[in-house]
Amino acid sequence: MAVEFFNLIDGPQGLPELQEFFITEQKLTAASLTSEFGIEYLKLDSQAKTKNLLKDLFEKDDKPKLLELETNTRSNREEYIRFKEEIKKGYNNI
Repeated sequence: MAVEFFNLIDGPQGLPELQEFFITEQKLTAASLTSEFGIEYLKLDSQAKTKNLLKDLFEKDDKPKLLELETNTRSNREEYIRFKEEIKKGYNNI
């Protein structure tokens, strides 16, 4: 999994140095860190899970939660845009 924040926002994605200096290959997930601190860990790794995970994320309770997104690096930008739209839809239905 690569952390590609700079590929999602306008600007840096057009730089020739993007891959070398801005993209970080990450082998770890946040699962072990969240368990150490009593944080509920939710992992979104397919579009089919979106609705249920968003319901879990926005469920009103006293538990801190972390939602980790895993997408295909080739389509991260498109997936990110669709994810934001799903959040808007789900948030409007609460």
